[in-house]
Amino acid sequence: MVHQFRKSLSREQKLIQEKKHLPALVSLNKQMKDRYGVYFDFNTYQEYTGNSSHDMLMQKRGIDAGCEMVCIKTNERKFRTWDYKFRFKSYGDFLAETVSVDHNNTPGWAIDPNKTNNFIINIDMVTKQVVFVVRKELRDAIISNKFSDIREQKSINRGYNTKFIAIPLTTLQQHCQNTLIFTHE
Repeated sequence: MVHQFRKSLSREQKLIQEKKHLPALVSLNKQMKDRYGVYFDFNTYQEYTGNSSHDMLMQKRGIDAGCEMVCIKTNERKFRTWDYKFRFKSYGDFLAETVSVDHNNTPGWAIDPNKTNNFIINIDMVTKQVVFVVRKELRDAIISNKFSDIREQKSINRGYNTKFIAIPLTTLQQHCQNTLIFTHE
């Protein structure tokens, strides 16, 4: 089966437009408060859907959305951004793209130095499981070969292949220690 990037992107944009990702964000906010003493101020929430030149620039940086993160103790606020990843079949792992286009070796979103998002929010649409990863932790773990025992796989696209590693969740948490894994309502 040939993967179709535009079809996948369209499916993800539809989910966001229909706000099907919001229950995961609400649950993530509770997890962030409980574990780290911070929360997302949804009054500052912004989505970058690709409908403007600014949105397209943000998308190229790996940013789908963002808002201010507030520290409960100090009330300090910092704008933080993330990239949504949706899974439509449940595999119980975390898929990290290492090569976006194989014929010119374009870095995948997991290691691309031009991506500036702070987090990756992976939402399994079947199990409602959410995997929240600090992008820098993931990138550093991949670059320093923490996942070298995981065989790189490829997804066939029209005219090129995308390469990725399927990281078991326990291994992901071991090497990316701020990872949160939970099921949302």
